[in-house]
Amino acid sequence: MTGVSHRAQVWVALWTVYIVWGSTYLGIELAGETIPGVFGAGVRFTIVGLIMFGIVVWRRGSQALRIGRAELASAALVGLLLPGANAILFVTEQHVPIGLTSLIIASVPLWMLMLRLAAGERPDRVATLGLLVGFAGIAVLVRPGGGSGPLGYLLLTVLAAVAWAVGSFLSPRLAVPKDALVASGYETFIGGVVLAVIGLAAGFFSALFGV
Repeated sequence: MTGVSHRAQVWVALWTVYIVWGSTYLGIELAGETIPGVFGAGVRFTIVGLIMFGIVVWRRGSQALRIGRAELASAALVGLLLPGANAILFVTEQHVPIGLTSLIIASVPLWMLMLRLAAGERPDRVATLGLLVGFAGIAVLVRPGGGSGPLGYLLLTVLAAVAWAVGSFLSPRLAVPKDALVASGYETFIGGVVLAVIGLAAGFFSALFGV
């Protein structure tokens, strides 16, 4: 964005997050009505990973994708946690109201705060207060209704939030590729492929045994 002020870039980035990220849960709910949840999430993240690989190769060549075994293992772990959490939402949003789902996922920063405290870290008090106020504001805006859906699916939604928090917490603490685009590419691609395989296997099992 050459020639654009830093302030304008910040606002463009924020509005992109607001629109793209904010519409994610609605998109997941609609997609889940016609696409098997785990398989749909797997295809989604596999495509994202391939796109990121393509951008890296286009900008810096294929050698930029060469990483060590430790980096690959770390990227795989984070990839299974983050896309895995998203795959859970593909399933649970068919049973848990979208407003309540959004509120539960908004608790991810709170889970990360608890993980940092458990690890012996001492987050900034002002930032912690801001986090709590922000979550309270989300709760007021979302105002989930009285229905919460079956308890099992509700707990799975909470599990998705915890898995996302753990993946985000571990990412900067593991030997993931230093290049953020390369790291994200491997994380989404590996997570996507694993989820797609699981989704296909589940579909095959369901068709074979009629469950």
